[in-house]
Amino acid sequence: MNRSERATIRKLVTELCANYDSQDKICLPLDSPCYMLNKWWTGAYCRYFEKAVLPVDKSLIFKGFLHLFSRELYKNTPVL
Repeated sequence: MNRSERATIRKLVTELCANYDSQDKICLPLDSPCYMLNKWWTGAYCRYFEKAVLPVDKSLIFKGFLHLFSRELYKNTPVL
């Protein structure tokens, strides 16, 4: 992941993720820091992030992130 992609993911988590507690800076279901905020590589992603937050930014989906997620989820998403 490049710096811009990491920054975009960080912004999506802190602004849009319903599971992120900005006051305590933790993932509520895990009761620990959100691992999406410190990702430096592609690989396993939080399921909630994948299905509820990532679709907000279609540019990430088509920058090579599509192969990491369910193709069924994005099959009707137009390529930009």
